[in-house]
Amino acid sequence: MGAAGNSVREEDAMSRLAAVGFTKYEAFAYLMLLEEHPATVYEISKRGALTKGDVCTALTSVVQKGAVQPANDAPVRYAPVEPQALFGSIARRMASVRGELASMA
Repeated sequence: MGAAGNSVREEDAMSRLAAVGFTKYEAFAYLMLLEEHPATVYEISKRGALTKGDVCTALTSVVQKGAVQPANDAPVRYAPVEPQALFGSIARRMASVRGELASMA
């Protein structure tokens, strides 16, 4: 992949995102948007040397995960949710799942 895969710091960030359920492409798209937003599918795919289809699939998924939001229409540009808010949301969901599973035991 392109720029996001180049540094050790970005590889570490991608690994951390993978640990909370992001695919490689989802993590890449999210990190690209943190660096430069809002951005279109085309802009993200160009920076990462990815197909627009792969980026579109990844963005659809990260929107569903609450990590990215469409910023406007025609063409749709995307913006990331701030990491603190994103990981707060993930932590709350995990705590809820943990509680539900604990009540089943």
